Amino acid sequence: MKTKISNLVPTLLITLFFAFVVSCSKDDDKDTGGNNSRLVKYELSGSYSGTLLIVYINEDGVNQLADNVSLPWSKEVTIKGNSTTPLILSANTEVGGQGQANQTITGKISVGGVQKKTASTNSTSSGYIDVTVSTSL
Repeated sequence: MKTKISNLVPTLLITLFFAFVVSCSKDDDKDTGGNNSRLVKYELSGSYSGTLLIVYINEDGVNQLADNVSLPWSKEVTIKGNSTTPLILSANTEVGGQGQANQTITGKISVGGVQKKTASTNSTSSGYIDVTVSTSL
């Protein structure tokens, strides 16, 4: 069991580091006064039966964590302002929450009702899974 968890930790750390670096690259938070709100919807679906740790970008352009999550899952946020905002959705097996071998997960990011990016993957023979979807506004 220790080997399985230690194999998952580097993936989770890399995902969190990537999400942190991208969110920190955001330009200043000036709003030019226009009503440029954009509705972003994050979605996870599939047959995966384990629990997940999810990282997504919230309405302030900051990483948000959701843990102990089961499928299906979705979250809508309204991002305000004119700046380009990186959008990231990452889901990884929570420690001790693995599912079964060869189950699926699909991540989607939609903006204003239009699907911008999607990614799918299968769980490992040990029941671990991770998927990352990224795009920008």
